[in-house]
Amino acid sequence: MRGLLYRPYEGENRWAFGSKFVIEFLTKHKLQTFRDPKDRNVIIFEQPFPLVYHIPYLKKLGYIVIYDMIDDWSAYKDAPKYFPQTEPYLLQNADIVTATARTLYQKALQCNKNTYLCPNAADIEHFSKARREWGKPEDLPEGRPRIGFFGIIREWFDVDLLRYAALQRPQFEFCLIGGYSEDVFEQFKGLMNVHFLGSKDYSSLPQYLHHFDATIIPFLVGDLIRSTNPIKVYEYLAGGKPVIATDIPELQGMPCVYLSKSREEFVRNLDLAIKTTPDPREIEVFLEDHTWAKRFDVIEKAIINTKALSVS
Repeated sequence: MRGLLYRPYEGENRWAFGSKFVIEFLTKHKLQTFRDPKDRNVIIFEQPFPLVYHIPYLKKLGYIVIYDMIDDWSAYKDAPKYFPQTEPYLLQNADIVTATARTLYQKALQCNKNTYLCPNAADIEHFSKARREWGKPEDLPEGRPRIGFFGIIREWFDVDLLRYAALQRPQFEFCLIGGYSEDVFEQFKGLMNVHFLGSKDYSSLPQYLHHFDATIIPFLVGDLIRSTNPIKVYEYLAGGKPVIATDIPELQGMPCVYLSKSREEFVRNLDLAIKTTPDPREIEVFLEDHTWAKRFDVIEKAIINTKALSVS
């Protein structure tokens, strides 16, 4: 069974959805193009765009509608103004809701009883390649220890915390992989131990991860992050690296993850992590339940149960 992940608001399609009539036209015609009753009979929403109001039509076509609830959209500063109306509609009318975090799960369960907790996971096989021997990428600094991060640096990234840590530990090399704004870059001017490496190809991430002594998730713990289950924690752990993070609820109880309630504790945890060798077996046992295959199993069983209920 394959599903259709339809993203009409991305790239070349985004311009078209200012018109209600264009929404309806493209929705009906594109979905009819994708329609294959023997195979593609699932549509997954990642965000509550106005397309949700066509759910009755989608169900008429025979689709099972899933809302993959991956974030608290109300916590985004730039979230569309209509999300507060479209998300409740989507929650109530989806056949299945999967939630990546416990707070999202509780929120969704109030609207839809057919809700499943389905945390994020990682491509364990890919990131476990970091445990092999790799040559050092040319743009990594020579000094050690290296503290690594990969991901987009946006409003949830605690810039002040990282600056504090870099000042407190000038002998540590902080290596940041991913997109960032010029404003963020300017805040680290003069700090020679903070390195902005830019975006990297997904295939090269294990090579960089191999050369990190520890990894970080320095996120501001607000409404958005309290409802976030970071994919990168599973990727870091698959590479056998300790993780120093702020006090993110979804990370509690994970092996080799050092949670920090203050900036002082964050720095102390950096010191502790680089002196501690993670137990590979402990990590492997934990990650056995955090593969994408395991997550698909949850969704597949939910689909089977939904089909059974519709037949009975």
